Amino acid sequence: MKTIIGVIFLVFLIVIGMSAIEYNEALFYNSAGLQKNSTEVSNDIFSSEEDTTYEVTLSGEIKNEGCYTVNEGDFLLNAIQLAGGLTINADATCFNNYLPITEDLSIYIPATSDINKISLNKATIEELMSLSGVGQTIANRIIDYRYNNGGFKYLEEIMKVDGLGQAFFEKSKNKICL
Repeated sequence: MKTIIGVIFLVFLIVIGMSAIEYNEALFYNSAGLQKNSTEVSNDIFSSEEDTTYEVTLSGEIKNEGCYTVNEGDFLLNAIQLAGGLTINADATCFNNYLPITEDLSIYIPATSDINKISLNKATIEELMSLSGVGQTIANRIIDYRYNNGGFKYLEEIMKVDGLGQAFFEKSKNKICL
């Protein structure tokens, strides 16, 4: 008799325990916005609702100049592929194909026919000063910028250097490379 009462009591505890587990699961699923009977956990609770996208404007030696939308973390190469690729005259040494896109960009792809370019990431102060409008102070700022930012990742980034802007970039874009 004691055994039967013990078994009934044990079954009662198991049933109550199962109900408590189901109740806790229901709370989790309802708070997460999921359906209890779902066999897959929704990815919505693990990722943001919208992917961030950026506009990359490509010009110069690109097959189809224009503005292309890419996802955050895509590489410059993805935008170039969307534009149909580079022309045969493109100088692929002037940009980093694997630059991750983390902001809206405007990229100019120069031609290889431009000889004697100045590398923004390797040039000495004297070499930088050979660019029109760059004196010792601006050359030092360029070197400080590349040191503090891990180098230039695209040519247009030169416009972020204090004292250099769109006008400088337009007259120098065919004379500089990364």
